[in-house]
Amino acid sequence: MSRRPAASIVASPLLVGAVTLLVVAVSVMLAVQANSGLPFVPTYNVKAELPGGSNLIVGNEVRWGGYQIGIIEDIRPATRSRGATRSIAVVHMKLDKQVEPLAVDTQVRIRPRSALGLKYIDITPGRSDETYAAGSTIPLENAVKPIELDEFFGLYDAEFRNNQQRVLEGYGNGFAGRGVAINQAIDDLVPFLTHLEPVMRALNDPRTGLARFWRESRDFVAQVAPVARTYARLFVAMADTFEALTRNPEALR
Repeated sequence: MSRRPAASIVASPLLVGAVTLLVVAVSVMLAVQANSGLPFVPTYNVKAELPGGSNLIVGNEVRWGGYQIGIIEDIRPATRSRGATRSIAVVHMKLDKQVEPLAVDTQVRIRPRSALGLKYIDITPGRSDETYAAGSTIPLENAVKPIELDEFFGLYDAEFRNNQQRVLEGYGNGFAGRGVAINQAIDDLVPFLTHLEPVMRALNDPRTGLARFWRESRDFVAQVAPVARTYARLFVAMADTFEALTRNPEALR
């Protein structure tokens, strides 16, 4: 009794076409979802307040120590009122479950990925025992504002360049022909710095109370400031008095 051979899957063009169409559809769906995270993959979602969006876009990477740990899902503007009202950006991040949970002293900053303006968010983990639950917001105090290239080069306006030119010219004229004197000054600084080291070590000791000295000096100056003119007249009068006394030292004796 003979058996009929099983029909091969490639023997039906209709079935081959349906499988191919299904594979293409799944591939396109995964490619579209790649910028917002793969479906059915659990994530650790947190938000972060930033001083500004700084050209961030949805889909930019979130990195930790140089490695990608998530993406930016959404960016929305907001306002923050502390004294004066200011505009900020709130970014919604989808992070890997491996980094959950983040410590409350975690820092967030925007860094450039290339010279073409592409950015990413860099996370510096904290060490606090308190952590952010999923859905929490990292406050603005934990964000570090980046310096953009256009802001940096914007400092070099015509006035700045002219002032810098005068400064360099002044330093050049000041150091011209004084190489021997500069070398001698550096050589003379060696014993000074040698003796300065133990002094600075003593001042750095908490038992010295140097920090308290500066605080008390600040409080003293704050108390003297309202009567500064009176104190100025007092020292002028004392100078006149002592000058008169020094003119007759025998009588003073």
